[in-house]
Amino acid sequence: MPGPHLVVGATLLVLALAACTGPGASGDPTATALIGAAGEGSGSTEGRSAGEQSADAPAVAPLSDAASAESCLLAGSPWSVVTTDLANQMSRYFSSQGLAVSGVEIAGTQILTVNGDGTASVETDLTSTVEIDADGVTMTLVQTQTGPAAGAWRLSDDGAVFEPEGWTTGLAVTNQVFINGMASEVAGMAVPSSGFDDVPLTIACDGAYLDTKAQQSPFQQLWKPVS
Repeated sequence: MPGPHLVVGATLLVLALAACTGPGASGDPTATALIGAAGEGSGSTEGRSAGEQSADAPAVAPLSDAASAESCLLAGSPWSVVTTDLANQMSRYFSSQGLAVSGVEIAGTQILTVNGDGTASVETDLTSTVEIDADGVTMTLVQTQTGPAAGAWRLSDDGAVFEPEGWTTGLAVTNQVFINGMASEVAGMAVPSSGFDDVPLTIACDGAYLDTKAQQSPFQQLWKPVS
């Protein structure tokens, strides 16, 4: 899904900012390791696996076959991402990387529509704000993600993997960085490819919720039917 890829972009930018302005500056190997871990989608994380119980999200049981998974996906569509769950995952992830996170907030909407003809679309309008305190320096990253993505989809035989195919996106991503309230820039950082990019997703669905996790992402998204 679009969210995890974009959040990894936010992770890279935040960790780079910490490396440039905090104790890890001047080539500190710890800062370099943190940036590398975020860029690879690996390293320590407190995120959930699809279908795993956590303090802030219900457990969603994986389905046993493609027919059941397809029925669940279509019955709940359109799906709306649960931003509070994603914000909590981000906060735990940044903290696990040794950053003093004072707040993470994700505002807006992301809507996934799954159609029975094998097509799907995502409309994203999200603003993520991350605040980090580092030895008296307050760093704030504001990332805005807006735009559509659409393409085809199919399921693995066991219904556990959602496989997007031929997706295109018009998603726009902007980043603002503030140090002690003053606008700043981090040179040389690029947000990774965002939106659906044909990366398979592990899924679990029970009708009330849909849980998805993109390969190589430390985050996953919890969705519920649009009310």
